[in-house]
Amino acid sequence: MLDGAKGQLLVLSKSVQALVLLTAGIGSYACGNGSNVNRIWGKEDNGGDSLMVESQAAFDAGDFTRAESLARKLTDRNPENENAAILLGFIHLSQGGVDAFTIARKLVALSPATKDSGTTSTNLAAATTTAAEPNTTAAASATDAAGILASMSSLVTVSDADKALLNAHVFNTSDNGNVAPQLFVTDNALVVPALVNDDLRSKIAVLATINSAIKDVCRFVDDDVKVKTEPRESGADCNATPFPRENAAKAHFLWVLAHLSEALVFQPVILYTTPANAAKGGSPSLTAISTSINTKSLTTVDEFKAFASQVLEVKNAVGKVFNTAETGSMVQATLQDLNAVSLGFGRLAGIPAKVQDSITKAFNTISGLGKELGSANVVNNTAGFKAQMIQNLSKNIGSQIQAAADKAAASGIDKSASKDQISAMCDSFKQLNAGSPPSATTTVKACS
Repeated sequence: MLDGAKGQLLVLSKSVQALVLLTAGIGSYACGNGSNVNRIWGKEDNGGDSLMVESQAAFDAGDFTRAESLARKLTDRNPENENAAILLGFIHLSQGGVDAFTIARKLVALSPATKDSGTTSTNLAAATTTAAEPNTTAAASATDAAGILASMSSLVTVSDADKALLNAHVFNTSDNGNVAPQLFVTDNALVVPALVNDDLRSKIAVLATINSAIKDVCRFVDDDVKVKTEPRESGADCNATPFPRENAAKAHFLWVLAHLSEALVFQPVILYTTPANAAKGGSPSLTAISTSINTKSLTTVDEFKAFASQVLEVKNAVGKVFNTAETGSMVQATLQDLNAVSLGFGRLAGIPAKVQDSITKAFNTISGLGKELGSANVVNNTAGFKAQMIQNLSKNIGSQIQAAADKAAASGIDKSASKDQISAMCDSFKQLNAGSPPSATTTVKACS
């Protein structure tokens, strides 16, 4: 069926508008991995160059090793060979298992235009997915970036060995102010994501191929789709070619696919349990903690004291997982990828709204949150992204603090002791939300 699907795809119009037809009938045209986007979009790259023809033929046949070798000879010979560079980029994505058709189908399914008007936003902290295998439909009603990524995360496969490299370490005493963690243990153990850089990307197979695709095409996309806070997109190797480009649409489509795929590799690490606990099918750690906090009974000074300590632990954990300021933090790298996707879509005239709306609208919302903090720079946007992700967790903690304060005021509990503990809860709660934009911050009367 795959060969038949390729035959049907190759007769489509070789223009940007081809994707309109592709996404409208994608289910009938492709049966899975292997369909060749490079052949259906843009002009034929067969300008008499036998290496190019051979590389394309090897790519069509699924012989990615030979296709890469031949295309690499062309780019080594002439770094300004746009067609060879783009072909090489699609080869690298295919080596990483990136299936453009499946991703396009999912984007269509997530588009706000295809949903019922009654759907609500979902953030990752509340997504009903499992650590072992995120449910690709659980967050299908999501309109924020975290929920969208959660619903797509299984579309890019990462080996268990590579997942281990994405985790810096398990949240532990040193992350918690030298106090032994209480909440993030056993089935709720939380991993701290590794910092993202070229060294990490080179060690992880799927990231290495995606990274190669981005570098392959970087010189052939518009400068204003590059995220200049990203070292690999601001260096000399990414300077725009001085020569006319003939396949800008194809280059930008490759740019979008590569960055979105990288974000999907990072997403499952954030908020998820250790690999050992993930195998048990447990919920993401912060999801489990959020649910637990929402059902706690706080009626005694000892319970107030224990909860104050737990709020501090949650604050410490969130600060480690959602590191908003350090260059190379995984949450920042994810957001930079989403920014590149949004900018890339803006250069694809003819792409149907239903393909791009879910991502572009989600990033615009994050950018709006960044502007609340002064400007839409990478640090402020990342803070807005973090606020979206922990919104339900923050609400649950705030609700419990207010309930504790109300009980203390109405009961015979030692008011001086309970007041001290509520003050400690509020201090940690304020630190948890520090840097969050006002519209995404939970207000607690007892902490005002």
